[in-house]
Parts: sequence; C-alpha cells; structure tokens
Amino acid sequence: MRSARVFEAELSYILLHQIASFNSPVYFNVGVFPSYGTLGTSENFVYDPAAGRARALTSAYLHPQASACFIQDVRDDLMSIFDLLKNEAKLFKYGSGTGTNFSRLRAKGEPLDAGGESTGLLSYLEIFDKAAHAIKSGGTTRRAAKMVVLDADHPEIVEFVRWKMNEERKARVLIAAGISGGMDGEAFRTVSGQNSNNSVRVTDEFMGKVAGNDAWGLRARRTGEVVRWLGAGDLLREMARAAWDCADPGLQFHDTIQRWHVCPEAGEIRSSNPCSEFMFLDDTACNLASLNLVAFRRPGGGGFDWPAFRQTVRIMLLAQEILVDYASYPSAAIAENSHRFRPLGLGYANLGGFLMREGVAYESDEAALWTGRLTSAMHALALEMSQEIAAVHGSSVRGARVQEVLERHALAAEESVDLPWVRESLRTTLAKSSRTGLRHAQVTLIAPTGTIGLLMDCDTLGIEPDFALIKRKHMSGGGELVLMNGSVGEGLKSLGYDASSVESIMAYVN
Repeated sequence: MRSARVFEAELSYILLHQIASFNSPVYFNVGVFPSYGTLGTSENFVYDPAAGRARALTSAYLHPQASACFIQDVRDDLMSIFDLLKNEAKLFKYGSGTGTNFSRLRAKGEPLDAGGESTGLLSYLEIFDKAAHAIKSGGTTRRAAKMVVLDADHPEIVEFVRWKMNEERKARVLIAAGISGGMDGEAFRTVSGQNSNNSVRVTDEFMGKVAGNDAWGLRARRTGEVVRWLGAGDLLREMARAAWDCADPGLQFHDTIQRWHVCPEAGEIRSSNPCSEFMFLDDTACNLASLNLVAFRRPGGGGFDWPAFRQTVRIMLLAQEILVDYASYPSAAIAENSHRFRPLGLGYANLGGFLMREGVAYESDEAALWTGRLTSAMHALALEMSQEIAAVHGSSVRGARVQEVLERHALAAEESVDLPWVRESLRTTLAKSSRTGLRHAQVTLIAPTGTIGLLMDCDTLGIEPDFALIKRKHMSGGGELVLMNGSVGEGLKSLGYDASSVESIMAYVN
C-alpha cells in the first residue's frame, strides 16, 4: 500500500506541474463515475481476466474508454462495413480516433456474389465521411479523428488519391460564389472527403518501379488478377500533386513498417491511427501520454535533468500499463488484443520550445543531436520499464523476433546517440528480455499533442517547430485563443543577449 501511495503522489505531482500528460480521453472519461456517480450507457467491452475473454458492458464510466488511438479491421461484406461504422461512432463519442485499411473492399464494377456489381470503395467512404462529420469526438466540441488507408494496387487508387483534392476544389468554387467557408461553413458541409486523413500504402516493389516508371498492376480484390496497368512513377506523381494541393494523401511504407514489427506471427501491420504515429495490428488500441521537455530543462545553462526524466518515464509508463485492463473498448476483439499485446504510446511535446530556450536552431545538427538523445533515452527507459514489469506480471511479446527488433534499436543508438548510458540500457534490456520478454509490444511514439500540449502550456506541439511567435487558434466550438510563445526570452538569453536587449525585443514581439 505504501508503494501505491507513493506512486499516486508522484503521478499527481507530474500531472499538476505540467511535466507530462495522458491523452485526452483520460480527461474526458476516467474518473467520471468516482467523482460524479455518472454511469452512462455503453456497448463497449472490457477484458475479464477470470473468464479469459472480453465481456460486454452496459455502463460507460465504470470502465471508461481511455485510449486515444485505435486501428480497426473491415471485411468485404456489408455487415462488417456497417459494424465498423457503428464502432467508429462509439470511438468518436468518447474522444478517440481510428484508422482502417479499406483495401479489402471491392472496387466499382467488381462482381457481387449474388449478382450485379459493387458500387465501389468511394461510395462507402462517403458514408463514413458524413458520419464522422455528424459526430463530434468527445460528444461536445472535439472533432472526429479518422484515417483511411488504401493499398497502392487497389483498382480505385487513382480516384482515391484525387478524392479530397477534387472535393476541396468544389468547395473553393462555392466559397468564391459567396457560400460560407471555414471548417463549419456550408461550403465544406456540401462536399465529401473532408473528415479523414488519407494515406496510401506503398511497398518496396512499388518504389523500385517508380524511377523507370515501370508498369504497376492494379488488382481485383477477390481474384487478384490485374485489371489495369499504369506507370508507377505516374501514380506517385498523382499522389504528390494531390498532396501539394490538399495535403493528402500521405505515404505509409509497408515493408519498412513490417521490418520493425515485433510480432509478425500475429499478422501484418496494415494501417495506423489518424495521425500515423501508432502503427500496429488491426483491432488494437493504444493509450498515449507525452512528456513536456521544457519541464526537464535546468535554466541558465544548468543542463538537462536526466534523473527526473527517467523517473517520469517510469511513472507514466506504469500508469499507462494500469489503464490497459481498466479501460473499455468498442469491440471484443479490440479488448482482447489490447490485453494480449498491450501497446503503449509514451512520447514528448515542446521539442521546438526546448530547442528555442537552448538557443539552438531547429534545423541544425545540434538540434538533430538533441532530438536523437531525447528520443533514444525515452525509448530505452520505457523498454527497461516494460521488461521489469514483464519479469513480474508476464510478457506480451518474446522470442527471436523481439530480439531482432531490439537489436536494431541498439545498433541505431550506437551509431547516432552520444549518451553511453542509453546504449548500455538498450543492451541490458536486450539481454534481460531474452529471458523475460517484454510486457508491451510497443512503448513509444510521438503524437501531435494538439490538445494536451495546450494543457501543459507547451510553446510548440509534438516535434514541430513554431510557425509564429503569436498565434490565433480558432476553437472548434467557437471563439478564438491567442497563444504567445513563452520561450523567446529564455532563447535570447541563451544566445547571449543582454537584459536590456531582451526586454526591448520582448516588448516588440508582444
């Protein structure tokens, strides 16, 4: 009990002093029942260790939804498609986001089992898009977050790549004609494709064909036969043109992702969450947390507080581990896979603000060195903690493949990180995990921190640099927030400006 009280005190200190933060659904949902007695209604599932499987819930807040990131599967049948639609609605309601690879769905014109032809992938994506627009995530003013992934060999890949671009062009015409713009305006409500991030899955084979614009085959979903040939370079050019025009699609490199996959025997990684930081098996979830890097900076050239950083990583990872089986999930499959694989997403925010306070240019060798230090240290410490938990409570992943991927991490750190203790930590965990395995299939990622970064008063979000010293944020629920960068003064001091100069510059900026 004493250890539990110490853990509670340390976690409370970390959260209250804006040193780290959980993902948004923890604040939306966790503690609602203990604090207010609100049960809510739910069709979610929680893992029942006594039964060895997931069981259905009727209340929303006894076992609240706590993960921000979900990846869901969809099969090529009508019921599966609409089951996914229902599960997406449940996720958006409680403030989470989800991604799905839709490549199994037949293309327009492909034959149906009962006769006739499929209306095609895009006809269903438009339904999902409208549903996401209708359901604001968190049930109040947080927007739905959604990722749509399509393999590069799907017969409708060109139409998918152009989808958002063409729809946005329609919206611009409407705005030019006087129809209201903005994310809640009539123009964007009239068109489709505006409520998801879109990405294309490309393979090493595809990229190998790009340079020579070699023929690339688009394949029927059921038979696998090539139904159309086009140039690989031409297709990549289509993607680049669309991304330049509307920022979508992104690219996901399928074979590279598989090479870093610790449990391929459970299936391929086919998709990601909406922001693409979480890539794992279908029907899984990841609860995130982020560290505020500025909180570990000792002002006045005092260096970085590595001991505090280490303890914060350990406390946050343990808290995330506790959430896995406490939380509920929209389907039995996700509840059971989350229990089995326990993927976690510890990351950091305020990298740009940290570098600015150090007087380091964001796009510099020194900034790259700092980023390597911070990321490798966080990952090494998180793996260390995962191995320790596995030694007591059992592992979710173990064996030769885990060792192979950990070896890649260790080699990468040895090549690029100048902290000997990080390299030593990775090697020690590599050795110990050969006996115990790891508690978690994944432990770290870098999220955009668009909401919790503001909660922690970060000057910059995720790994991004600042794009303006004074920003005006339009809130999805209405209103405007003026955000001023608080790192400027410290940065000027680090660069050697005297007090008078700092005062003058700050007066100008403000």
